[in-house]
Amino acid sequence: MTYEEKALEILRAMAHLAAEGKSLTIAEDWGFGSTTVIDQDGAHTHVGYDGYDDEQRGLEALVDGLHSLLVEKRGLSLAKPSNVELTGAARLYRAASSDRRERG
Repeated sequence: MTYEEKALEILRAMAHLAAEGKSLTIAEDWGFGSTTVIDQDGAHTHVGYDGYDDEQRGLEALVDGLHSLLVEKRGLSLAKPSNVELTGAARLYRAASSDRRERG
């Protein structure tokens, strides 16, 4: 299957989700070629790979990941957000991770 065909199937799956009244957010992750996919309940998963020097290869990895998740219904499971309050150590880790991402 070509990447163009996979992309069309991804768009079709997204259109079906929208028609069913379900939201889907595709957000920034670690750079071009990788993304975080968030469903309407706040669950999320990661797709793609940002480690390629070639932008085209990164895009192909992203298409493969989105296709696997949205069309083939496989890949990483969507992790549900936790209701557990963050401990002090977790807050520090989260802040440090956020800071690293902002600095690149």
